[in-house]
Amino acid sequence: MNKVVLSGSNLSKSFGGVHAVRRVSLELGPDAPVTTIIGPNGAGKTTLLNLLCGAIPLDEGKVEFKGADITGVRMRQRMKMGIARTFQHTGIFGRLTPREHFFLMARNLGPGSKWHSIEQFLDIFNLETFADVQAESLNHVSQRLLEIGMIVSASPSVLMLDEPTAGMDLAETAQIASVIRELRGIMQVMIIEHDIDFVLDISDRIIVLDQGAVIASGLPDEIQRDDVVAAAYMRRGHR
Repeated sequence: MNKVVLSGSNLSKSFGGVHAVRRVSLELGPDAPVTTIIGPNGAGKTTLLNLLCGAIPLDEGKVEFKGADITGVRMRQRMKMGIARTFQHTGIFGRLTPREHFFLMARNLGPGSKWHSIEQFLDIFNLETFADVQAESLNHVSQRLLEIGMIVSASPSVLMLDEPTAGMDLAETAQIASVIRELRGIMQVMIIEHDIDFVLDISDRIIVLDQGAVIASGLPDEIQRDDVVAAAYMRRGHR
């Protein structure tokens, strides 16, 4: 049986003659529950994520989900199939509390779900203390945790996180890392991230992009020692 959950083959995308993604191939499967995409500024990371989730169309290549070709499937339908993502800016309802957010998603909870109660979500996402506080009053990390929790409550097969620790300090980043560890093995997690310490700590596999192409892929310690990766960051800069 094919254990690859999501794959892309020879993915390519250009904007106005600029090659944002160049013939990238990758697979997400149980051998690497958490895969992180890194690379210097302008490497094509977010474009790659957008191609995989269906936010933008491919110029070339193929995307498969659980063995089925979904290249022509739109983003909304891919979400229904089990491919979910966050964006760099949180998408929550400011006037609702975390408890109310999860109540709205309660139809996804129960015996057929991996999750059993709203209280379980408040606990996993470290929101018990703020359960009845309006989301617009929460700090940045709690808002991000709430957004991830809302998406996770739908039990996707693939969760894509676009810079989940952006703007966070070490303690806040540790909260995000703790949640990702909770999700490891429950769903495939794919992350775009700039915090290298976080990446090395949380990832099972790291894929490095530069100028839209894969220049390295491997275990965290392999990537850390890779001279080609180091040269790319020195040449292009790192945020």
